[in-house]
Amino acid sequence: MNDSAISFSTAGLLVDESEDENENEDEDLKINSMEKDECKHTAGGDMEHKSNHNHNHNHNHNHSGNNNDYDDDEEVEEDEEEFPLSDVITMLTIAWKNEKLAPDILDYESEVVERVKQAIDDKECEIDEMEEQLSKTQSIENKMISASIDWYKKEIERIRYVLHSYLRVRLWKIQKFVVHILSDELAYNSLSAAEQKFATKYADLAERNFKECFLKDIPSKYQDVTEPEMVVKPNVNQFVILKANENNDNILIEDNKQHVQLQKGSIFVSRYKNFKKLIGGGSVDLI
Repeated sequence: MNDSAISFSTAGLLVDESEDENENEDEDLKINSMEKDECKHTAGGDMEHKSNHNHNHNHNHNHSGNNNDYDDDEEVEEDEEEFPLSDVITMLTIAWKNEKLAPDILDYESEVVERVKQAIDDKECEIDEMEEQLSKTQSIENKMISASIDWYKKEIERIRYVLHSYLRVRLWKIQKFVVHILSDELAYNSLSAAEQKFATKYADLAERNFKECFLKDIPSKYQDVTEPEMVVKPNVNQFVILKANENNDNILIEDNKQHVQLQKGSIFVSRYKNFKKLIGGGSVDLI
């Protein structure tokens, strides 16, 4: 702030005050402004000071007010650290598409899933309360609100479909690659706690079923379903279509033998294993 010009907010008016050689002429205006400003921000203060002291005190008070504004802004920023719900739903949709198109299982998006679940529950409770209130009275306005509620329900169903599809795709991959996932620490850690429990129980049930159905009738050396040649693994060498979300000039692919540059928005084809880490980091998406 310029020390030679100090502004006061006075009942909605902006009063510009300049330092002048004749301080006595401006003293009344300064004291009046200070009283109003102190009533607004400090609920009263001691205004029995000399003119120069009033000027310095007012400057310090404005600086303190700015600091309070900064503190308020920081609190708002802390409150807004969580993404808006619309952004979370977009993130869930991207995770769902990547999961469907990736040959192996990706990291579980726990925060996104839990927040979407909670949002669906909250919105459904709000809709139930609104419908209960509307049922007590009948009017044209209520009919319009009821129509809006129907659209909200449809949107909730769309979001629920994406969420359930995301979880179903992951369960399908767990069932298909269960032995590989249980033997690979990185793949196992990408599962949620519930998925890890499911994978363990599913593997035990599958092995027991195989033994009771046909493994007992074949030579013992072929009864181990964990043999490397018996394990079904995802094909990370398959080609996929990707879209870059950011510029990156330092990408090494094909076992660090080839250097490529990515431009935001560019679409390209490559082996999945070359960009697996970038998919998890959000730098590229599968399409």
